[in-house]
Amino acid sequence: MAVKIIILGLLVPVLFAGPAASAEFQPWSENVFAYIKQEYGDEAEERMRFVEKFIIDNQNIPAMEKVVKTNQVSNHLPWIADANHWKSSDYWATPLETITTFGGDCEDIALVKWVILRNLGISEDNLALAYVKIKETGEDHMVLLYVAKPEAPAGQQEVYILDNYVDEV
Repeated sequence: MAVKIIILGLLVPVLFAGPAASAEFQPWSENVFAYIKQEYGDEAEERMRFVEKFIIDNQNIPAMEKVVKTNQVSNHLPWIADANHWKSSDYWATPLETITTFGGDCEDIALVKWVILRNLGISEDNLALAYVKIKETGEDHMVLLYVAKPEAPAGQQEVYILDNYVDEV
């Protein structure tokens, strides 16, 4: 078990280390996919190959299109409560775990969106996690925020919400 945790800890930065805004995404090694296939199975490997292709295919589109497409694609990950998925009351899965096990709760999906956008060249200055309450239910919820111009004065920033419950940004 300790070996698996160490390997997983090493893979997450390799897979999801966001490049500088001007750097181009570098495809992942075949060794990464072999490891994912061995540990999580064929479908998990296919999902990770899809993510890699999504990043490659969309790295040169405008930032707002990256945001919209990432939200829509990531929202296909099923919402699964931590108690059911991880047998824990609150578990923050890595993006690798969320994708390979095909599901997670709101913060897990928000983190997947964050790392995909970072790999698409979106600066960390444009991204923030927000802890909110859903008015209708009072449910605690986490979303990802995209701030189009973080350098703008407060009150003049364009902030967009990426929510796993809503495909529209």
